[in-house]
Amino acid sequence: MTIPHVPSNPERIARAAEQNLLIDQCNNTTNTVAEHTSTLSDHGARLLSLESAPPPHTHPISEVTGLRTELDDHDARLSTLETAPAPVLDDLADVTATGATDGQVLKFSAGTWAPADDATGTGGGATTLDQLDDVTTAGAAAGHVLKFNGSTWAPGTDNTSSGGTGATVLDELTDVSTTGATDGQALVYSAGTWSPSAPTPAAHVHAVADVTGLQAALHGKADDAEITALDGRIGNLENAASALYPTTASDTLLYGDVISSHQRSDCQWGESLTNNYMTAVATRSPKDFTATELRLCVTAAAVGSGTFDLKVYTGPSLSTLAERHWAYGQDKVNTAGVKHIPIGDLAIAEGDHIAICMIATGWTTSPRLSSTPTGTGAQLLIGERPYSVYQAGQTFPPPAVLNTTESKWTRANQLFWFAFA
Repeated sequence: MTIPHVPSNPERIARAAEQNLLIDQCNNTTNTVAEHTSTLSDHGARLLSLESAPPPHTHPISEVTGLRTELDDHDARLSTLETAPAPVLDDLADVTATGATDGQVLKFSAGTWAPADDATGTGGGATTLDQLDDVTTAGAAAGHVLKFNGSTWAPGTDNTSSGGTGATVLDELTDVSTTGATDGQALVYSAGTWSPSAPTPAAHVHAVADVTGLQAALHGKADDAEITALDGRIGNLENAASALYPTTASDTLLYGDVISSHQRSDCQWGESLTNNYMTAVATRSPKDFTATELRLCVTAAAVGSGTFDLKVYTGPSLSTLAERHWAYGQDKVNTAGVKHIPIGDLAIAEGDHIAICMIATGWTTSPRLSSTPTGTGAQLLIGERPYSVYQAGQTFPPPAVLNTTESKWTRANQLFWFAFA
């Protein structure tokens, strides 16, 4: 015989074991049934007692799953509630208490309740004009009335005077301002308002007689015949000046050269332009003009096959000359005579320095160009400034910027001739 009850704790397991032991003893006994009747009855009573009322028992917190975590969480929430500040009006989303002072109330405006003066006085409505929302009494003075400015009633001048129906002076009109008016001014309309301004007379004409002294002053002037004669004399002078001081090429005066490095009559000598010798020659312009042509004179043509390069420069000084035109080719020096080289339109101002820089290479016989004569004292024709210089051992092309005052140059004792027209 076994008991089908499974205890749920050690004490009950022990008792169950005891019960099973007793039962085994009963099964194995050799005593007679009569001898064991009382014993079985006693065991049965004890079994019933164990099955119907198991002894009480307890468990520590650690044996209850999740209990400690729940208790700790509740402790933390209680601590937060105990330390949280008490709620106030300013915590509400539609309320701000900023700037509140004694006696103010909360007024609703644009979705928010905010502090404002209690305009109801003791509770029965406004007690003064200034407590009305659309009224201000700021700046009020004796005799003022309330005027509506489109949104608010505010103090203003009573333009009806003693009860009349209109203004009594100009300045009371809403489209008139007399501020700053002085003697002789008039009201001029501008941008919706009449205000003081000096009057502008309308366009008009006057006869000579209306202008005091004008006729007498006119009589003292030259008459038409005198003016015509003067115009003729001025025209004659201009024509004469043009002929004497040309600004364009013209064969009516000498050979049409507007400016030149030297007079043609003084440059009958021929100087060789030696191979690989770079030569620079300069002059200054006595006038403003536009040059379109450079002139050179080849007194003896180059022989063989070589190169010839020439650049034209202008600038404010001999040390600052910038390239303006570049001409090159054998045809410039392989025949004798005056060469006319187009240079486009080159504006030259009075006082400008004008220079040419030339180099010939590879000729069997170098070309000879017209120049002043050489010899003792010839440099005096040029003066003390380096208007003619040369440098050996060079090749084409000439430089883009020219400085004839550099130490690399040697001063020449004669001047090559060139001209612009």
